[in-house]
Amino acid sequence: MTVRAKYLFALTLLLLLPVVAIEAEGAVRMVGIPFEPTGNTSVQAYIQALYRLAIGVAALLAVVKLILAGAKYILSDVITQKEDAKQDIRSAIIGLLIVLSAALILSTINPNLLNLRALDSLDGVSAVLYQDPPRTPSFTNESVIINVSNTVGDAELERRELDCIDKSGQWRELNNSYQCIYPEGAESAIIDEIQAERTLEMEIQEAFTNQEELRDQSDRPLVCARRTDTYRACVDDCIANSGFRNDTPGRGTLCTYAD
Repeated sequence: MTVRAKYLFALTLLLLLPVVAIEAEGAVRMVGIPFEPTGNTSVQAYIQALYRLAIGVAALLAVVKLILAGAKYILSDVITQKEDAKQDIRSAIIGLLIVLSAALILSTINPNLLNLRALDSLDGVSAVLYQDPPRTPSFTNESVIINVSNTVGDAELERRELDCIDKSGQWRELNNSYQCIYPEGAESAIIDEIQAERTLEMEIQEAFTNQEELRDQSDRPLVCARRTDTYRACVDDCIANSGFRNDTPGRGTLCTYAD
């Protein structure tokens, strides 16, 4: 790398360093650059100012080189030096035309290109953690299907429908009833309630089949098996707790409660 290239690299790095720290929390800009708004804390505005500054510096350098080459041509009596001066003049003019024509062409195509409007999205830039895109609900054999009868009442029916829609389920009307198909993996208090009811129904059927007494968490009888020695005491306990009895011949009594 030549000495000139090293100087250009160092100058470019020096100009771009503020871009890294300009958004740092609590950073205070003591000195700005030409064309930069006062008190700027935006990466977008800094890069726009840097772009305008680069065009101005390039044009200024071309003009300075043109002046120096002209002075060299006038003051020199040696033919070789005059030829070198002519070459410097041609190079300066070509460089100046390139800078001016580049800005002119961009302005002709779209004036916003000179303002770097494509950098508008950098205003207020901040780091954002990657987030997975929302998943489309999948309905498989693992989906939970819940049927809702019209007899549950308007308030409960509305609660079921809103919960189904909120969990991205499919709510549809059937003959004298409704149905919600929850997507696979959906979490809902209603699903928990239904699953608890289904589990309790299975436990009740198992208690009748095995002729075993079954009680709830409050120690109230749910199933009073006919063939157990405590059948009569279990029924009396059901009555004492204001339970509703449903006798099943040969099997026992099912106790339900208002709550």
